[in-house]
Amino acid sequence: MKFSNIESQYFDPNANIMWRNQAGAQTDCLLQYKEAAEYIEFFDMDDVLFPKNYPTYLEEFNAVLATNPGTNYMAYGRREYEYVKAPTLSEFSFTEIVASLRSSKVVKRGKVVVRTDAYNATWIHYSKHVSFMTRANVTSPTLVHVQLPVEKDGKRKNTSRNMWKIEFGPLNETIRKDDIRAIEE
Repeated sequence: MKFSNIESQYFDPNANIMWRNQAGAQTDCLLQYKEAAEYIEFFDMDDVLFPKNYPTYLEEFNAVLATNPGTNYMAYGRREYEYVKAPTLSEFSFTEIVASLRSSKVVKRGKVVVRTDAYNATWIHYSKHVSFMTRANVTSPTLVHVQLPVEKDGKRKNTSRNMWKIEFGPLNETIRKDDIRAIEE
């Protein structure tokens, strides 16, 4: 394949494929697990959802759909978070990342959790081939989008904060200590 712009001496297929092939990967996931799973979360790798009202994801998802009859997928808002990143992988601690989280004030369009028996199309946020009338909008909890690291010395390397004018304040999500411990382990 010939590409007009190559920034590295190494080939990076993700740089040359629409949306880093995210839609293709999600379609593949839906087709492979449609009959094996009750729900599929179509989140980015830097999105984390902590169940808030029930002890498990399954109970939380079932409760949302039970209170929204006729829906087949849930749309979760996404809030930006800044966090202190570990200088090296050997110093990484999920517990420390969560302890350092600071929330943005704005909730943006997020991602979806789909009921696999009633959902047949994907896209990077939600399918445009599925009626919005079958969507349950979940306002709490929101996805924790851990995309904006801060160095231990407090310096910010990511310029998207300045471009988007993101302001951060105290953590505004409830995250259970048992969930943090389970992810750390």
